[in-house]
Amino acid sequence: MNLKETNREKYERISQLIGEQRYGEALNELNDWEENHHQFPEGKILRSQLKEILRYQNLDIYANTNLFMDPWFDE
Repeated sequence: MNLKETNREKYERISQLIGEQRYGEALNELNDWEENHHQFPEGKILRSQLKEILRYQNLDIYANTNLFMDPWFDE
């Protein structure tokens, strides 16, 4: 089994999990991949994508409503 092929298969597997919105499993697979293979640029790309997805998914748009601090109320 070629290392390049296994890296491609892992990349495809993690991409598929992200596409299916199974973010926890994708993160676990990515962590496992990083432990076994330290140098792979695709993993950094997937990690940044997953990080942004999780950041926006957990963003509470109602947490800061800026009540009574809007500039058009300054009169």
